[in-house]
Amino acid sequence: FAVVAEEVRKLAEESQSAASQISSLIGEIQAETQNVVTVVEEGNQRTADGVATVEQTREAFEAIGTAVADVTDRVSAIATAVHQISAEATRAESDITEVAAVAEQSSASAEEVSASTQQTSASTQEIAASAQELAATVEKLDSVVSRFKLAL
Repeated sequence: FAVVAEEVRKLAEESQSAASQISSLIGEIQAETQNVVTVVEEGNQRTADGVATVEQTREAFEAIGTAVADVTDRVSAIATAVHQISAEATRAESDITEVAAVAEQSSASAEEVSASTQQTSASTQEIAASAQELAATVEKLDSVVSRFKLAL
């Protein structure tokens, strides 16, 4: 009986030692499980942060896409305006060329009128000189005729 009791005591001590080791292992497992839970929670938080960052990035790219579309529309409008300005400039250049041609014609006509006026002035001076010569001749003739008297 003493041998059995000794063996039971040894088994009890070994059981207690094993239970203590099991308790220690369970504590370690619980600590590691808590660490795993913390890591998983941190992973969930990082995943949520990553999802938020991806959402912000998507919104930023959408805003960039909208801005690019707006800039494209503005560039298109500017290009249209430049084409219209170019067409207007070409039309203005054509109009200026026509005005210059009309001005040249007017200048030529003015020169012709000036030349005609000078010719008319010269002719008028010649006529005036001839009239003066004629008046002088008339005076001479009148003086010569006045010498003669007619008998009646």
